[in-house]
Amino acid sequence: MDKLYVADTPDAVKDAKGIHVLTANSGNGQAAQIFLEELAEAYGFTWTTTLVDIFTNEQKKECTL
Repeated sequence: MDKLYVADTPDAVKDAKGIHVLTANSGNGQAAQIFLEELAEAYGFTWTTTLVDIFTNEQKKECTL
């Protein structure tokens, strides 16, 4: 699994449990998180959420993968 990441990959990404959701704190992002909470309650589903600040263009930073 170490081949999925490069040296600059943040620990929050490397250590994510289950599905790793990258989302903004918006209506659609919150809807996805609510859906995942319902899956967790019903099926024991696991996920990790990382919020992306779209106002600082964080989502447009160059990816080193």
